[in-house]
Amino acid sequence: MESSEKSRALNAATGRAAKWLTGRERARSCPRRVECEPVACARRAFSAVLLALSACGETSDGAARAPTARFRDVRRVEIAGFSGSAMEPYISCDGRYLFFNNRNEPAEQTDLFLAEAAGADRFQLVGPLAGANAPPPALDAVPSLDLRGELFFISTRSYDTSLATLYQGDFREGRVESVRLVPGNVSRGQRGWLTMDAEIARDGSLLYFADARFSGGPIPDEADLVIARRTLDAFTVDDEGRRLVAALNTRAPEYAPAAAADGLEMFFTRLEGATPVILRATRARASDPFGAPSPIEGVSGFVEAPTLTCDGRALYFHRLDGSEFAIYRADRVGDAAAASTARSVLAPRAPRGSSTGLRLTLPLQSGRP
Repeated sequence: MESSEKSRALNAATGRAAKWLTGRERARSCPRRVECEPVACARRAFSAVLLALSACGETSDGAARAPTARFRDVRRVEIAGFSGSAMEPYISCDGRYLFFNNRNEPAEQTDLFLAEAAGADRFQLVGPLAGANAPPPALDAVPSLDLRGELFFISTRSYDTSLATLYQGDFREGRVESVRLVPGNVSRGQRGWLTMDAEIARDGSLLYFADARFSGGPIPDEADLVIARRTLDAFTVDDEGRRLVAALNTRAPEYAPAAAADGLEMFFTRLEGATPVILRATRARASDPFGAPSPIEGVSGFVEAPTLTCDGRALYFHRLDGSEFAIYRADRVGDAAAASTARSVLAPRAPRGSSTGLRLTLPLQSGRP
């Protein structure tokens, strides 16, 4: 296969494989045989048998289930100057910047974008995220930002040679500099394995990501959440990082992890048949494993890719509206958990180089523009 064809095939199998398609697209059949790995049709056939979830109590193995998180006042976020699908939202800790990507169909036109707060639930498009996007046919998507100004995202630009899709760069005054592969063992370096998506912890110490393996079929053999720990400037995955999220992973695809700023809550997406569900899990201490997850309440429809504001009071996500995806926001019912999160956020490290545009004073504000 030519390099450009391989890139297009990879784009079709990475970047949160299933969730960037509408339900109608998911129903299309895939060819029985493919010419490269990961499979080009992977996003069109994600389906799996799932374990039933009860609303509360304990799981069959005795693991404590997280209390249900309830959200209200679900509303669409306006991005003035932008048209088309907006997906994979990430809100900066001060609420100033909204990072997102457009739709991944066609994958070779998927890019990262930046918008700046312009009022309540309203952002003004700045434009494509300068310095971050590679030329076609690369896919660039799934942004997240730590308090030092390090931006992490998924890109297929070098998979054919590096077998890695996780990148980072320095976000400074609205642009990204020094884009490079994330060092460490997050990417396995084995053809067929993909980092489907990732989120950096607000303090930059941990990396939450979805690890998937394809072996030629239309669905991944594995798609699980993993935690990697920063060691100097690299990220290391070990048995402990897998133990901490063991209760979150099933035979179904888990993806789109998003942690609270204190690391004690985890939101993520699980594909239940053809319908994704946003789940939440909790733990008492950062050294504890997460307990069994529960679906959140108050957010309905075809929803994916949650991300929590720094104070824990609001959740951003994308939802399918007709044939297009849009970014939404919902407020948490009750502020007890959010107040705990805001109080326990670690003081950020000094940003690298010039100002990132983030206001790093604590306590953190609500995240509402």
